[in-house]
This record gives sequence, structure tokens and C-alpha cells, in this order.
Amino acid sequence: MAHLESMRDQPGTQREYETIYILVPTADSEQISQVNTRIRKIIDDDSGRLLRVENWGKRKLAYNIKKNSRGIYLYWRYLSKPYLVAEIERTLRLLDPVLRYMTVKVDANVDPHARPGDVDDETFAAASTTISEEEERAREEAEAAAEEAARRERYRDGDDDDDDDDDDGREEYSAPPRRRELRSVAPATPTPAPAPAAPSEDASASKAAEADADKEEE
Repeated sequence: MAHLESMRDQPGTQREYETIYILVPTADSEQISQVNTRIRKIIDDDSGRLLRVENWGKRKLAYNIKKNSRGIYLYWRYLSKPYLVAEIERTLRLLDPVLRYMTVKVDANVDPHARPGDVDDETFAAASTTISEEEERAREEAEAAAEEAARRERYRDGDDDDDDDDDDGREEYSAPPRRRELRSVAPATPTPAPAPAAPSEDASASKAAEADADKEEE
């Protein structure tokens, strides 16, 4: 079947891709091998080149997928034409053990002869093997213990640095507590009583008229 080639790609070159897909945590080695064999056949049949394949083991998912909190991660790096990615993802979508998949382009116009793959039969078979639940739990506990030890080491180094600062012959100076300043409050100045209002001209004239009237009666 003929496929359309991208005009952006140089003749004789391929693109480099990374594909990660997640399988159900209950998948055994036989199921993983079946999925890996299907994907490898697609790449080989179209003159692609498998560069790397790794089994990253069971890991905790960011959120549950089909009621699964964990999944088996498979990592692939390969050279192929752009249309091959669609065929790989179509196949992954139809396989029952596959929970999720994602493909990203790493590079373009790659010479296949300049990028030899390091995947042989032994490496490919190892990618179908997943450690047991007990081994996975022991690995997680060891990683948690190592992280805790590193955290305590950083905490202890921080305490040692503080001790060194105190032992350099200088006494720690702490400023005395500031005393609260008491401000003297000046006594309130009594408000002067308002001056009596000056009599108006009308009132003065009225009083003068009354005085003249009294004199005439006398």
C-alpha cells in the first residue's frame, strides 16, 4: 500500500520518535511480549529502525485509568516515516492490555544508517519482563528510605553550619526590647467665655429716647 511522503522530509531520511504506552498492572510476561512483538513487526515491515526499548516497570498513575491506579510502562525509541506512527497508535488502541499511549517527535531528517539500533533479541526479551509485586514494593521502600536519609543529611548539615557560625568567637547580640515612650500630655487650655455682644445702634437710640422722656416728666 502506497503512502504519501511529507514534502518537508529530505529524501532517504526518517523521523525519530518516542512512544510510551502503559499496560494494565496485571499483564504477565506473555501478554507484554505479544504487545511488543506487534509493535516491532510494524516498524520492521516498513523499513523502520528500532533504537531502544525498555520496560520501566510498574508505576503509580497520576489518576485512575479504568479503575487501575498503577500501570506497566514501556518506552520505545525508533526511526520511521510519519504515517507509521498512526499505524502504531491504531494497533495500540485495539489491544486490550493497553491503557494509554503517547508519541512525540524527537528529530527529523535523520539518516537511518547513521543511527544504528542497540536492540538485540536479548534486550527485546528483557523488555517483556516485569518485576514482581514484592520486588516492586521493596524497590519503592528502598527509594523512600534513601530520600528520607538524604533529607536528614541535609537537615544535619544545616544544623552544623549554624553551630559553626556560633563558635567563631563572637557572641550573639540581641537588641534590648524597646521601651515604650511615654509622651507628656499638656493640660487642656480652658476655652474663654465669649465676650458680651456690643449693643446695637437701635438699642442705644431707644434707651436715649426713654431717658429724655423721663426728664420731661420731671
